Amino acid sequence: MDTSGFNIEDLLADESFLQYCLGTDSGAVAYWTRRANEHPRQKAAIDKARELYFFLNGGTTAAQFEQDRDHFLQQWRQRREAPELFTPLSGPVTRRRPRRRIWAVMTVLALFVTAALVWHYRSAFRIDPAAKATVYHAKAGERKKLQLPDGSALQLNGGSTLTLAADFNQHNRNVYLSGEAYFEVAPDARRPFLVHTPAILIKVLGTAFNVKAYPEDTVTETSLLEGAIQVYANSSAGRHVLPEKGVLLSSRCKLQVANPEAKAGRSSAGYLPAPQYRVMLLSGDTTLDKPMETDWTRGRLTFNDQPFDVIARELERWYGVQIRFEQEQLKQYRFVATFDKENIDQVLRALQATSSFHYRRAQDTIILY
Repeated sequence: MDTSGFNIEDLLADESFLQYCLGTDSGAVAYWTRRANEHPRQKAAIDKARELYFFLNGGTTAAQFEQDRDHFLQQWRQRREAPELFTPLSGPVTRRRPRRRIWAVMTVLALFVTAALVWHYRSAFRIDPAAKATVYHAKAGERKKLQLPDGSALQLNGGSTLTLAADFNQHNRNVYLSGEAYFEVAPDARRPFLVHTPAILIKVLGTAFNVKAYPEDTVTETSLLEGAIQVYANSSAGRHVLPEKGVLLSSRCKLQVANPEAKAGRSSAGYLPAPQYRVMLLSGDTTLDKPMETDWTRGRLTFNDQPFDVIARELERWYGVQIRFEQEQLKQYRFVATFDKENIDQVLRALQATSSFHYRRAQDTIILY
């Protein structure tokens, strides 16, 4: 963009200036801050355009802002380039100049009143431009317990990341999950709790459930212990898998859906040929609210007739190691087992007792052969 003779309209149409307003690009922030300091005559236009940007963008989505901005700029151009459009089409033509002046003032007042109304009705949804998303991460080999600002509690499994939207607990409660987490959501009918994963979107008002959404797994799974949740497709690849209105999941049931982000060639415990989904009862002792799907929250590793390559990924996340197969056929071995406080060597020796394989260590890598 040539900034030698820009005006407010030019600034609002420039991508780097919008990034400067939002603070999302350090280069853009540095450039426009320096320009404002070095060119005092342009600083007023920069400050006014930035103020107008936040005024128009108060709490709206990017798409809504684009629509509002385009409408505003269209009105501005129309007034600047064709002022006669704002002139009465009938009545005496004498004293035309004063009439134009009156209509110009009326037009500005109308735009001001409209903007004021927009400001009023959107003030409840305003997002602080300085607010940032909050990110929680549990590295492989650890588990974390968290308390969210709305009172909800959750646990993060190893190799998982949870991101809270910058406006969390204002109008909605949006969180973004990569990995596995167990949620106990605080009830709030005015602010639905929304869990976003690459495959599914889960909407809930207050309940307890588990979500397993590792990007390398072929299946994304949500398990409901109590209450009810609505599950929707959250990607273009999954919109023809789940019904458009979503799936209402009942207590002590789980939903599995093919993961569009999964890498080719990886198996999973509940492999689903895409596009498919299925709903089934939870496994294990559900009468005491201790299904296998949440054993990890109680410090237990449970494998229910799973292939070895799936178990290997679980062991990597649990113990913070890397596991490599030297023989492909080992990946198809299947195991049923539960471990409480065993270390990785004790687990592998227990699995060796039922199937023929060997392993060796190379620092943090375990090689199976």
